[in-house]
Amino acid sequence: LLDDALSGRLDFLDAMVFPHTCDTMQRLSDIWRVNQLPGNHIDIDLPAVLTTPAARSYAQRVYRNFADTLSDLVGGTFDEERLRNAATLYDRVRNRLRSVVNGRNEGRIAASGSEIADILKTASVLDPEVFLEGIDAWIRERTVAEPSSGSSNRRGVVLSGSQCAFPDLYRIIEDAGGCVVADDSCTGMRNTGGAVEENGDPWSNLTAWYLERVPCPAKHRGLDARSDHLMGLVREFGAAGVVFVHLKFCDPHGFDYPDIKAKLDEAGIPSLRIEIDEGVIGEGQVSTRIQAFMETVIGR
Repeated sequence: LLDDALSGRLDFLDAMVFPHTCDTMQRLSDIWRVNQLPGNHIDIDLPAVLTTPAARSYAQRVYRNFADTLSDLVGGTFDEERLRNAATLYDRVRNRLRSVVNGRNEGRIAASGSEIADILKTASVLDPEVFLEGIDAWIRERTVAEPSSGSSNRRGVVLSGSQCAFPDLYRIIEDAGGCVVADDSCTGMRNTGGAVEENGDPWSNLTAWYLERVPCPAKHRGLDARSDHLMGLVREFGAAGVVFVHLKFCDPHGFDYPDIKAKLDEAGIPSLRIEIDEGVIGEGQVSTRIQAFMETVIGR
């Protein structure tokens, strides 16, 4: 992204928006601003601690200011009714994604793990109306007349970590006798939970959804929030183990890992951690480790 901007390939941008997440993202924002790279520079500086009353009121002001900034940028007037409609539309997207994941796990929808991962990523960038039209057609095409045993022939695993920059990982897990039944990576199912309340103040409702959704390691909702969520996924989807996929030098996930690993060990849930250096991935080594892990899981 930075290379594209410095090379002039992003000169068409009207705005560049940076959420307050990890240090890497914040420093990218600083570099963008200092070098006056393309687009109006906008920071969304959300709170790191999510459980205080001040966090909610502060976050709501941030969202309002962001909406005002965009309105000024496009020369329009912000419409709260359109905000409500957009929230409802994205709720439909999340419902459809949950249906796809559950249908695949139950054998009602024929799809590989990598296809599910692609769908989850596509939903985050595609126009929601276009996505809903396309996913409905895809579901009709992939729904089987006689539900198969689906993933029950394989041992289910939960995938967790930062963005999965290694799409072949899903295939490798399946080749080893496993199946990703829940994807808790940053580009996975983390944004598919819950719904925005339709009644009442749309700003308050939207803020509540953002602050109460599945916590990202860059945010804090309690020492056990992440581990409790992950163990909940293991129980909900009947997973036999957890595979962590971490980008090297991703500090938030690295800080979280020891405590989560300890909680999984206490519960007798096997886990494997894979560190990936984006752009330099040793597929053979990853395959060997996944194969050994799945042999352990299958043999339990």
